[in-house]
Amino acid sequence: MSNDNNTGRSFAVLDIEVLNDREAYAKYAKLDPRAADLRWPFRKVCSASVLTFTITSDGLFEFGHLANFASSDEKEVLIKLFNRLRELPGYQLVTWGGLSHDLPILRMGAAVHEVLLPPQLVHNSRHRGSHQHLDLAVEMKASGMYTHLSEIAVALSLPVKFGGSAGRVPLLVADKRWSRLTEISSADAISTALVLCSHLRIHGALISASAAHMSVLDHVRRLQPHAKYNDYLGRVRARIGRRVMAEAEAFIASAA
Repeated sequence: MSNDNNTGRSFAVLDIEVLNDREAYAKYAKLDPRAADLRWPFRKVCSASVLTFTITSDGLFEFGHLANFASSDEKEVLIKLFNRLRELPGYQLVTWGGLSHDLPILRMGAAVHEVLLPPQLVHNSRHRGSHQHLDLAVEMKASGMYTHLSEIAVALSLPVKFGGSAGRVPLLVADKRWSRLTEISSADAISTALVLCSHLRIHGALISASAAHMSVLDHVRRLQPHAKYNDYLGRVRARIGRRVMAEAEAFIASAA
């Protein structure tokens, strides 16, 4: 779906998990006596999650899908992820900190494996005049200072870091526990999508952030019935629902 004023706006929220390529880094460090710490050029993608949704022209939320990819073969993950993004022409890619993390790593991987980038990952690409990538961390920074996704989510009473620690990624890859690995990337994609809904609400693009939050949680729980975070998200969904009902009752009472 295209992102214009007549049909609404569509978003593809992305998160990736990575492994450090210590062998390649060691080669670099041997050549450079003032070697930098291990940074993004030596990180390899092992998991990616893409959550899609659309905001209609009248401000209603429509959930799309949640796709997960994981493998110890970086090229395999990149090809599947890039193919998925190509299936979403006109969808704006959304990340948290993607300009400094996700996008450079994905572009480096594409260069290593000679895989063509999808339109959303091409530098400074636009669709009908709009940038094809939105970095929410940049959009929401204050006085030049970036914040963590967890800071914003907690301040908004939204779930965050419920998929497990990124420190477990090497072990999960070694044990080929792909579903557990994608729980980490999908959890961050879900949290980013929830924050995005709040961001869209205050800019007038969405009628209700709370309704969108509940829709995201309902659909994710249906798509990920065996995820370890499923029950937790159910409790979060119930809490949001109770708050919305209480606010509605208070409004009706005040208007009586």
